[in-house]
This record gives sequence, C-alpha cells and structure tokens, in this order.
Amino acid sequence: MITAVVDQGNTRIKVAIFEDDYLRTMLPFSSDDLGTIAFTLREAKPESILYAASGKWDETLLNNIKNEFSTVAFDETLRLPFDVQYNSRKTVGTDRLANVAMAQQQFPDQNAMIIDMGTCITYDLLVDGAFVGGAISPGLLMRAKAMNTFTARLPEVEIQGMIPLLGNSTTGALQSGTFNGWHAEIHQMVAQFNDEFGRLKTVFTGGDLNYFEAGLKSPIFADPYWTLKGFNQILKFNAH
Repeated sequence: MITAVVDQGNTRIKVAIFEDDYLRTMLPFSSDDLGTIAFTLREAKPESILYAASGKWDETLLNNIKNEFSTVAFDETLRLPFDVQYNSRKTVGTDRLANVAMAQQQFPDQNAMIIDMGTCITYDLLVDGAFVGGAISPGLLMRAKAMNTFTARLPEVEIQGMIPLLGNSTTGALQSGTFNGWHAEIHQMVAQFNDEFGRLKTVFTGGDLNYFEAGLKSPIFADPYWTLKGFNQILKFNAH
C-alpha cells in the first residue's frame, strides 16, 4: 500500500512517500513549490495522503491535494491510536501527536519519551498507552536569537559542530551557553522524567539531532524521520 504524508512545517514542506511502513522517499520543498509537490505525488500514486501543518493550513496546498487524492487533514477530530490525557487536544502540535503514535507502534508494551529537537525542544511521554503530556523549551536557534534580541550588545551567534565548554570571548561564551546549556538541559530532563515515571524508552529526533549525537560517548536510539513515520501510522489507523 502506497501512502503519503505532506507535513507543512515552520520553514518548509516535507513530502514523504511510504510503502506500508517503509519510508521510500522524503523530499523537502519551499511553500513556492506547489507545482513540484503535486508532480511528486502524482508520480508516487498514493492511495491516501495525510496533510498536517504546524501552524495555519495552506488552503491552496490542501485543496490541490484534495482535488486529486483521497486526503485526510490532521485536525483535533482525527482519531489517534492511543488515549490522550492532555487538557488541550485542540492546541497540541500535530508533530507531537505523530511522535507519540510512532512510539505506540514501535513500543506497544513500554512507556516511552520522544525528544524532538527542532525550533523548540519537545518532550512527550507515552505512559500506559496514553499521551500524558510533556514539556516544551527553546531550541538551539531560538536560544541564540533570544540573547541577541533581548540585549543591546550581544551578537547573534552560529552553532556549527561541537562547542567547547569554556568560551574565551563573548562570541565563544554565547556559543558555549547556547550549545552546552541546550545539551545539559536535555540530559537533565531525561534524568528527571525517568526518576518520575520509571525507566522510559527514549527516542531522539528533529532537525538538530546531529548536534546532540555528536556530543555523546555512547549511541542513542535516534531516528530523524520519526515524526513522518508517526504521521503515516495515524493515516493508516484512520484508513481502517
């Protein structure tokens, strides 16, 4: 069975083509590439498509897809393959729900935490088959931008590769605080959630995943396509 996911993010649109659970293709597009997105989907000939957006829906994109394909739009009424014990289903990000859906499929008998390192860091917990909530904090780029935006003289710094703990210049100190503070927060949050909920199967994903992996001495369970795979699980669940 061929399915597709169209994930409209903050900065780009990702199109993923699946054959059952296998991710066959993932292509990023800009919001100006609607014609190319349509061509990609026509070439793949999916039986159904899930459209999800992190912000306001692109009605033109959604209508174009609906006109040609069997399409499910991800809103608060969509059925999920797990219970939701969260006070605001309407406001929770679709990417967070997709991450939990993939954890439910991958670890059906285990409690799990998914850490998505993107514009924000999201920590989402699957406990006893239910999404119970988590935490959200600023991501790497947001941290660097904030120190520049809310001060008069601090520059905005770039993070490229590993950053030494000791910064011997203002730029170096900002880079260290941004990167190493981000890194330390994730480790500490993992420890605290494990203390509170017992040993959790922990999955790492997101656009800044490579920065996190580079600073570790041991391998972690990481999948850069975890969210897209979760969207596909939700699509398949609603097809039954």
